Amino acid sequence: MKTFIGKGTQSFDAREMTIVPGFIDCHNHAPGDVLLYEVLVGNPFVVEFVTIDSIVDNSAREPARRRLAPGWKGIFFDDTKVKDNRQLNIHDLDKVSKDHPVAVHHRGGHTSFYNSKALEMADINKSTPNPPGGTFDRDANGELTAG
Repeated sequence: MKTFIGKGTQSFDAREMTIVPGFIDCHNHAPGDVLLYEVLVGNPFVVEFVTIDSIVDNSAREPARRRLAPGWKGIFFDDTKVKDNRQLNIHDLDKVSKDHPVAVHHRGGHTSFYNSKALEMADINKSTPNPPGGTFDRDANGELTAG
């Protein structure tokens, strides 16, 4: 690279470290031990087509089998791999539990789905305005459908 240094070029000695110009990674992923407190509702490593009912069944069964405390979260929901051709909704997750909060996060990390208890605990209801830059999914009557 030294052959490209000109009179006005600023240089930096990285001391044999790698520099990737123009690349900014503004996020990170939690370490694997976080998976001890999460329930996989989809398989991120295999193309596996599932149904909403199988996600609900797994979400109800796995926390008990693994003795997870209430407040666990489901991860890796992938709407492109759901045979039902629809998103999860509040009614689906209420089948998992009405007594404890349930949250399922989309594989992309930018969308989450909640049951009624989770929304109640967060004081999010029909009259709650959408957050800046986001939305709460609602039905035609304005009732929350997904969080």
